[in-house]
Amino acid sequence: MENELDEVLEKIDNLIGSCRYMDCTLFLEKSLKKYPEGITLDESEKIDDFNLTINNRVLSGYQDALKTDPNNPVLLACLGHFYLRIAENTKAIVLINRALEIDDGYMFALVNKAQILHQMGRYEDAVDICYRMLNIDSNYVPALIEAASISYDLVDYDLALNLIDKALRIEPHNKEAMDERNEFMHALA
Repeated sequence: MENELDEVLEKIDNLIGSCRYMDCTLFLEKSLKKYPEGITLDESEKIDDFNLTINNRVLSGYQDALKTDPNNPVLLACLGHFYLRIAENTKAIVLINRALEIDDGYMFALVNKAQILHQMGRYEDAVDICYRMLNIDSNYVPALIEAASISYDLVDYDLALNLIDKALRIEPHNKEAMDERNEFMHALA
């Protein structure tokens, strides 16, 4: 077993070294189930260090691109989305707002703004943005999912389920919508 564990640890190092973060994370999760006592914090810290390196590369790439095209709403929204993913909401909202000043109907920026406001606890503002998107396109699944999530947090479970079910009627295999519905149902059980 120890030889097999050494191979697992070596594979984790190789996946990190080859910049295959998602593969490494999945492999680490499987390995933790098989060897709960054999995977130490060192491996987990290696993953965190690797993630930080990747984040720095992504950030640098967006910043370089924005130097050449500082008023590109797509780049602004993508960098805002990056900050949303690493929970830097203040930086995220500034960039998203800049993108929306340039293109006030840019759906990707709008859904990100709704998510940021939702995370900040500004539910009414987030819902308003969701309905703004749904007025533009009543079948815009990301807006339906976000509105459902906000409704759930506001304890309007019927509305949350109706919105998520509508999203699933439009895109029956949407993983995010399926996961959200399962989460709602599990919590309500």
